[in-house]
Amino acid sequence: MSDPGHPGYVAAYERVLAGGAPELLRDGGLLLNSFEITENLLLSHSEASTSPRHRWFSILTACIELLSWNGWEASRGTPASQALCNLTTDSFALLDAGDARAPLELLPSTCRELQQASENRHLRATALLCELLVGDLTDADIETRCRELNRHHDAFQAQCVESEDTNEWIPNVWLARRPEFIWGAAVSQRQELRMWLELVKAHFPWSPGLALKTRERLLEDGEAWERSARRR
Repeated sequence: MSDPGHPGYVAAYERVLAGGAPELLRDGGLLLNSFEITENLLLSHSEASTSPRHRWFSILTACIELLSWNGWEASRGTPASQALCNLTTDSFALLDAGDARAPLELLPSTCRELQQASENRHLRATALLCELLVGDLTDADIETRCRELNRHHDAFQAQCVESEDTNEWIPNVWLARRPEFIWGAAVSQRQELRMWLELVKAHFPWSPGLALKTRERLLEDGEAWERSARRR
């Protein structure tokens, strides 16, 4: 490899493989935010389909990105929703390729932890959507989560909300950028939207009835947004 930083990259990722998350977070996240780690993140995802080895590296880097889900300010940082999308896409791709080690069984707990720990309500909604794609859920669980997803969307459409502290009406800081169901708040890039739509087509539940309606709304709104973007 001609990149003069290559030995440093290898050394940094060897530390990650040996020490995991504790090593990344040691000394206030010194390794997590180091150039040797961040320099490779975007490329790792763009090359993910090259081989199973690339898929695994993309999974590793997506997990690194998600360690800072509340607002990583690195100049080349991937939005947490994109990192979660990459992680899910790569995991299903490995499973489809016959790799029994694909970490899909770990994704439901990852989604739940993001919902519980993140202060970003848009990310909570994205993680809830992802849980519906990867979770082994009963019909009752699916319906409960679909109702919650719809509540998230409604909350993102309000221009103003009532302050819990003063009971005054204040601007909604979580107002969606666009009106599309979930996507208008959670996604900002077309490539990410395409990836999520493929995941919904392949893995979102078809039943019970509310799940089917939610699935159809996700696809209709997402595809309409994508068509309108192509016409510009």
